[in-house]
Amino acid sequence: MKIFLVSGCSYSYGAGLYYHEWLKDKPEGYQIPHQHDSWVKHSEMISSSDHKFRRDNRYVSLLSKELGMDYIGANDVGGNNTNILLWGVEDALRRIKKIRKDKVTDKDVEFLLIQLTDPTRDYNRPNRDELRAWSEYKTFKEHWNEHLNNLVEKIDTLSEECKELNVKFYVFSMASDIGQKLINKDYFIPILFDNEEYNSIDDLKVKRNSSIDNQGSNVWIQPTQNMGKDINVPLLMCDELHQYGITDTHLGINGHKIVKDSIIRKLEEK
Repeated sequence: MKIFLVSGCSYSYGAGLYYHEWLKDKPEGYQIPHQHDSWVKHSEMISSSDHKFRRDNRYVSLLSKELGMDYIGANDVGGNNTNILLWGVEDALRRIKKIRKDKVTDKDVEFLLIQLTDPTRDYNRPNRDELRAWSEYKTFKEHWNEHLNNLVEKIDTLSEECKELNVKFYVFSMASDIGQKLINKDYFIPILFDNEEYNSIDDLKVKRNSSIDNQGSNVWIQPTQNMGKDINVPLLMCDELHQYGITDTHLGINGHKIVKDSIIRKLEEK
């Protein structure tokens, strides 16, 4: 039986999706208490049926259902790219070998899927003294670029290790900075919408759900109670449930479907 492995942050976990169930019978004009949609406020109120709704509607399960394949992973909220890739390098590769050796489960791993998160989460910002010492030969932008390049090297290494195991390897990104770096990699999954490719969820969000300021730059519309009518592509929880005061910027139900369709399109290429 073919299965796939997946590693990501709370976007892959499906954080927040249960709000669709919690709010479905609320009267018109109902507003959630301030910051109720933050994890620390609601984490201890999530029941087994809430978790089932979350799992059933996240892109991981949608992908599993369409492919007719079981999966392992996407069990944690939070995390940074170092941890996400560490799971891929240390745990996923070890697990692939273990699964293949096991004669009881009759499973084999078809592919490893990595969802990259915001690269600032594991970025060590230089302090003032370091910046001053670099003033003649390295800028802050160059330092940030080095951080992104180091991340790309780790991903390339993981890709090669998967090839050695004859396991397909795929990556998609929530953030544009790293999406731009990976867009031409054969393992990279661009986000597809209306037959157009975007380097990340953020890239799609900014280009399709933004206004133009008086300097001609794209400006993302911040979540407000009145923003729903201005959203061209509902992607996030705050897009889909704005009328209830939701400000959660995790993927919404439609956002998970867009990610799933993008992955399916990539799988069909090979």
